[in-house]
Amino acid sequence: MKWLLTASGIVAMATAVGGVGLSGASAKGFKGTIKVNVVSDFTGDLEVANGMKGALAYFDSVNATGGIDGYKIVAKEFDTQSSPTTAVQAVRSAVAGKPTAILGGSFVISTALPSLAQSGVPAVGDGFAAGWTGHKTMFPIAGDEAGHISNVLAAVDKKFGGAKKVALLGSSLYPADLKNLSQHIPNLGVKVVFKDLTLPLVPTSAQLLTAAEQIKAAGAQGVVAIGVEDLAAIQVDLNQLGAKVSVVTTDFYPPTKSEDGLIYSEPWADSYIKGNPGVTQFVAAMTKFGYAKDIDSDSFAPVRWAEAALLVHGLEVAGPQFSHKALVKALGTTENFTADGIVPPASYPKFQKIGDNCQTALKVVNGKWVPELSGPSPFLCGGPSLPDAS
Repeated sequence: MKWLLTASGIVAMATAVGGVGLSGASAKGFKGTIKVNVVSDFTGDLEVANGMKGALAYFDSVNATGGIDGYKIVAKEFDTQSSPTTAVQAVRSAVAGKPTAILGGSFVISTALPSLAQSGVPAVGDGFAAGWTGHKTMFPIAGDEAGHISNVLAAVDKKFGGAKKVALLGSSLYPADLKNLSQHIPNLGVKVVFKDLTLPLVPTSAQLLTAAEQIKAAGAQGVVAIGVEDLAAIQVDLNQLGAKVSVVTTDFYPPTKSEDGLIYSEPWADSYIKGNPGVTQFVAAMTKFGYAKDIDSDSFAPVRWAEAALLVHGLEVAGPQFSHKALVKALGTTENFTADGIVPPASYPKFQKIGDNCQTALKVVNGKWVPELSGPSPFLCGGPSLPDAS
């Protein structure tokens, strides 16, 4: 892989850092390039969650097998630096580069999405930041995750933690989602027996222990949380208190035996999933193209792989010369796309209006992650994905 560095203009402010793909002069049957500009949190506090090596591995695998109709994908990175302000600069620079498409995976990109939508450049993203949906040129792989919420985490806890009574934890960051979940969880036949919606994003050890004691006293069998980090520590406290409670987290941790019972759940298949074609391809490509150390340490890499796969699918359908109009049409009529099982079925324009309601699950057993679901479609679905309650 060759990295092409630049240090000029606003691109330098946005930290554009390179391209991926084979040289046109050396590729047999090479016809040209397809420029894909990638916007993500490559540095800063959110770097750990950008996952874009998964997308680069997908592009590398396509290029290694002849590209798309003989055209090689050249991916250039634009860094938000984990800043909403720099995200605007990064997106504007990415658009100014006149790419065929933009691939976005950033948790601070919301401030820049109006500009991206106005540009008319086709874009594939995750849907985890507000603003991805409602635009005909923008295609979130997980639908409007930022604007909708399902009770699927409680469904996961009921199925794999045996929880028919749950505690709901939250912070002031997501009042609408928490209100929605309070109303939506009972539809599963699950009772909310305890709520603490006043916790900070990162609770202190004392706050976590107090919450664990209250959860045990309430008789909860599971914990669902939004806007609260360090849930693994709550699982440890509950285990030490002798409470048989399974905590569901969307954060990936190297587990220990003290965290037994902790359930990890996200809307994409992790590398631990068995018998899944997409996971098999993902692991093979990450290994082949130099990203092996990121397979288990980067929990977002599989969803970025799926985003890249969706974009390539659109390019294949659109065909040369890969015009914006043809690509938007191709992506906008895609149905039941799964990246060979990495994500639940995604269809457009449906996913431009709603969020996903299906997730997979891993559980800590004897200090190791064990998949609770496997196979070609390792997902459990909850109730419908509803708009944020007002």
